[in-house]
Amino acid sequence: MSRPRKPVEVLRFQGTYRKDRHGDRKEYSMDELPPVGDPPEHLSERQRAIWQELRLAAVPGVLRVSDRIFLEITTCLLDGYRHNPDFKLGHLKELTTCLNKLGFGAMDRLRMGIGEAKPPEKDDNPYAHLND
Repeated sequence: MSRPRKPVEVLRFQGTYRKDRHGDRKEYSMDELPPVGDPPEHLSERQRAIWQELRLAAVPGVLRVSDRIFLEITTCLLDGYRHNPDFKLGHLKELTTCLNKLGFGAMDRLRMGIGEAKPPEKDDNPYAHLND
């Protein structure tokens, strides 16, 4: 399976955008999509509370209406993790994958361009005196 193409915004952010290669791609703005909204009616009250918890804990502006089904799957998996003592290891792996893809993991937030990796301050390095 081939690697999926990077969005134009990511290419520009990374400084690798080339009009001759990437000029024909459609650009999408996150503002074009409405927010994720309220939970679906068929979820239980407990799952609706988890939906709201995830929606409020997410980085503002990340979850959009196109993420509803993915958020629903994550909600059901998290509900099973919290309330099912026989929760399978495979389901736990899927839950962590879903949470990361929704931006709940630190590295995934960096990949999305939401957070910044900052180099440590010189004063924070306990080995700085060795470089002098």
